[in-house]
Amino acid sequence: MRGFRYLKLIAEMDENAEINAPEDEPSSSGGDSAHSKSYTHLGNYTVENDEIFYLSNGVSEGKMRVQNGCEYVVLEGSILDPKITSNESSIRKSRKEHADSLSEDGMVVIRDITFNTPSGAANFIRGGACNGKTYWRTESDRPLSEFISYRKNDSYN
Repeated sequence: MRGFRYLKLIAEMDENAEINAPEDEPSSSGGDSAHSKSYTHLGNYTVENDEIFYLSNGVSEGKMRVQNGCEYVVLEGSILDPKITSNESSIRKSRKEHADSLSEDGMVVIRDITFNTPSGAANFIRGGACNGKTYWRTESDRPLSEFISYRKNDSYN
């Protein structure tokens, strides 16, 4: 259990890292059980979908589209959760870097913002760590993960 928490902390330092824990592994995040399962896949991926994806936690209301298969664009009008629940320094840094694309109070996106990962975009909106592949969902409630195509990472040959 202690080892899992340590690995989770290390993974949270890299926005591209994901944790693959057994479903019966206790979670310290207290996250939404409908979205708490993590997925890990080796290799790079692209997203093949031109729909708008949504993310909501009752306070935040995010909208995102995927551009060029690997750019995650948080759309104008998205509402950020003002409460930061985890990854505080990373989220504060990201919000500060994109301050010119936010309303005066810093809670509404007034210009589209592009992220390198779906989790980076989700964390920005929600104010806490979450797996963007499962939290971003289409209007028909299909997760982003259903639209991912993986390719082998050539650097491991």
